[in-house]
Amino acid sequence: MLNSLLLRLADNFPDSVEDNLSEKNNAHDFIDEIVMLLSSRPRLGYIESIPGLNTSVLNYGIDEHFSENISRTDRARILQERIVVALQRFESRLQDVDVTSHFESLSRITFIIKGVSQNQPLEFTLVWDDAMSHFFCHY
Repeated sequence: MLNSLLLRLADNFPDSVEDNLSEKNNAHDFIDEIVMLLSSRPRLGYIESIPGLNTSVLNYGIDEHFSENISRTDRARILQERIVVALQRFESRLQDVDVTSHFESLSRITFIIKGVSQNQPLEFTLVWDDAMSHFFCHY
């Protein structure tokens, strides 16, 4: 069984097979960890361009910063790409990830995130609020 980054970081004895992490890894924890990833932000914005560091825990989460004067359509596309990259990097238990977006209102972009974990389909809704420049996660 694949374990999440958070579960591996919490393991005091990563080389030991005796402390079976998969027993601790239940569906509720999985959902909590997905929500944590989707609501977390990278420590430093420029890390994305540094190979090796961009896949480290310093870059855990979704960067929600943009350069000025970027169109709403471009923001939606960029955020969609960032969501996919974060899930691919930090949540190996979620397979067949598909992210779609639509404009919910003038100030909100909704992202529907679909995937499969342990042969079970999962779906999350992530809402970007343009007025607050912030994500909200629903599952």
